[in-house]
Amino acid sequence: MRKSANGEGTIYKRKDGRYEARITVGRTEQGHPRRISKISRKRKDVSDWLSEQLAKRNAGDLTEPSRVTFAGWVEHYHASLTVRPNTMDDYHKALAPAIETLGHVKLRELTPARLQAALNEWTKKRTAYQNRKTVKRLRATLAEAERLELIVRNPARTLRLPKTEAQQILVWWAEEAQQVLAYARANDHRLFPFLHVNLVTGLRREEMLGLRWQDVDFEHHELHVRQTITFIAGKADIGEPKTPKSRRTVDLDEDTINVLRTWQSRQQLERQLAGDRWQHTDLVFATPVGKAWAETYLAKVFRSVMEAAGVPRIRLYDLRHCYASIAYEAGVPLKLISDRMGHENIAFTLKTYVHSSKRMRKATAWSASRLFGSAVDRVMAAEGGEGNVAVMLPSKGKKRQDAS
Repeated sequence: MRKSANGEGTIYKRKDGRYEARITVGRTEQGHPRRISKISRKRKDVSDWLSEQLAKRNAGDLTEPSRVTFAGWVEHYHASLTVRPNTMDDYHKALAPAIETLGHVKLRELTPARLQAALNEWTKKRTAYQNRKTVKRLRATLAEAERLELIVRNPARTLRLPKTEAQQILVWWAEEAQQVLAYARANDHRLFPFLHVNLVTGLRREEMLGLRWQDVDFEHHELHVRQTITFIAGKADIGEPKTPKSRRTVDLDEDTINVLRTWQSRQQLERQLAGDRWQHTDLVFATPVGKAWAETYLAKVFRSVMEAAGVPRIRLYDLRHCYASIAYEAGVPLKLISDRMGHENIAFTLKTYVHSSKRMRKATAWSASRLFGSAVDRVMAAEGGEGNVAVMLPSKGKKRQDAS
């Protein structure tokens, strides 16, 4: 064991071979030392952690656990995370009702009953989906506090989640997609190229907004997904694709290449008209002065196009569902659809994005003779003729050898 003088903490080797570092951060109401600790197989890990905690304590950032409020812990925990800005924004939004209701409460005074009562109240004002996200973040946030021994146990672990109904995703089918595109093209609508590209590639909304002309290879009929744009508090945030699989190359057909060439020519004209006001973002889908399209503006214009075209109203993000479902119905192999959409596996694509049309469901309603006709014909041929066929079932006393 190594003991440090003047309350600088300790590091020692446990019986299981791992190293543990401890530091005193205050005292209990009874006057006993209040400590936090870290365990690792590597001595360097605990040594680095101890140095970090000492620096925080000396700077006044390491508060005695009994005095830490829930809001204070959330702020401290979030500051320690390394995540994308839009992900952090989602975390803040998910925990907002918890901070508003319980932010002033001492971390150690949070109980399952107190959290459940708060969740029951949130259920009256928020959707089940929103509450599930809040509970998920609560559990993760308080699990870290439990790991650091700021609390004895995670009070969010036993929360009873509100029931959620499966969200019904409405998608356009080939005829409706064609109807929207025909309207937008006939009216020379600036949303036409966006809709066309989205419906034939299945790109995510943030990938569409982040697409640059340097990412479009006209010669080889490809586009490359290399950056995204999301909006946080109304401000555009440029980032990396969602996952390594999301950084991909998407093949384009001749018609889509022509659509993009025409749109590029129009944008060059807008650039001349904008003059000094033009912003050199290189974005494919931009405003008349080159700025990124704001999501709120895009959604508003999208609604007006749907209404004018006379098609069912869907969300902007549902265009991705439309692509997957239309492509699947058209017979495109599921593996190719999944790769094109930047998914890690086919099962996720099939479960989440591929929806069945009424036409597809009708096609499965085959008659018995169509389903089993060939089998019946083989049995009849084996019996040596036509007429009634007796199908022999296995006897109770004999197991089928081909059972799986």
